[in-house]
Amino acid sequence: LAASTLLSLGARARRRRPGRRVYKPNIIHICADDMRLDGVKLMPNLSALLRDKGLNFTRHVLPFPLCAPSRAGILTGLQPHNHGVLGNKIGGYAVYQTLEDNALPVWLTDAGYYVGHVGKFINNYGKIAPKHVPPGYADWRAMASEKLGYTGFRLNENGTLVHYDNGEYTTDVFMDKVINFLNVAPEPYALFFWPNAPHLPATPAEQDKGSFADVDMPILPNFNEANVSDKPSSIRNLPLLNADQIAAIQEVWRSRAECLQSLDRGIAAIVSALETSGQIDNTHIVFTSDNGFLLGEHRVDDQKDLLYEESIRVPLFWRQPGGQTGARDELVSNLDVTAALVELAGATAGRVLDGTSLAPLL
Repeated sequence: LAASTLLSLGARARRRRPGRRVYKPNIIHICADDMRLDGVKLMPNLSALLRDKGLNFTRHVLPFPLCAPSRAGILTGLQPHNHGVLGNKIGGYAVYQTLEDNALPVWLTDAGYYVGHVGKFINNYGKIAPKHVPPGYADWRAMASEKLGYTGFRLNENGTLVHYDNGEYTTDVFMDKVINFLNVAPEPYALFFWPNAPHLPATPAEQDKGSFADVDMPILPNFNEANVSDKPSSIRNLPLLNADQIAAIQEVWRSRAECLQSLDRGIAAIVSALETSGQIDNTHIVFTSDNGFLLGEHRVDDQKDLLYEESIRVPLFWRQPGGQTGARDELVSNLDVTAALVELAGATAGRVLDGTSLAPLL
């Protein structure tokens, strides 16, 4: 009887009660897809609710600015040469799948967390194992389409493939899943919300189409760089961008900007939901991107896996319970974020992590 009573109390302690403080903090990790650092200027809610009400790590850089290697680094806490995911097509989920039994979601689950995922996962997941739910996740809502797109997609929803073929928009569908998770998940929880915005083809929601039609892309001094004599041969061999290429880059910038607006509304919805439920005071919200994107800088019109600022330096905003605000200029990486999440959750990593925990800086 005593044992069953303790078990009952333990089960009830895992469930949320309005106004009740929970010892372990909730965690929401938001990772945009191919978002540049300067994209923050296009997102007023992100700026006001996460950047300005949290810590802004101004020198956050990535060891490998490419989708699959970067995401695998977040989930394993390992440098690319240690986790082995060295590309999107060659590698990708096929390599990460050999590591997923010993990764961050599993460590969090073992520490008593209810772990969820909404959005994009790791490249080629939808082709290799679209019905598979990786270990460690209690609620799984992942893109399982073979190609990225914003309409006409499918999700693996806890092992069942659900098709969205009636004009539904990815970010809107993701946000429904996110808000539902926040409403029903027992605390403590960890949610990985990884939207596919603003990845190409960067199709904006209907209400955002044309909203940046009259806005010109800010031009950096290194745009269509005239003198590349100090650059590697791969850059020196690039011709100057012509007028048609520059016009196309401008249109890509506009579509990416418009695509980010639905995500920005989603940021506001998440914060509002946490405030309404009283969870905001016990929740860490981390916002970042898997890599940046070159838009004409150094004559490169469409690439991300180059070690230039536009690729490797991405946002890292950390809003925490009752924590400090402002800018921090320490040089940090996404691997340090993983180490911090492990520490804050009171979890135990099953690997020797390559990052250094950011928790002392919080």
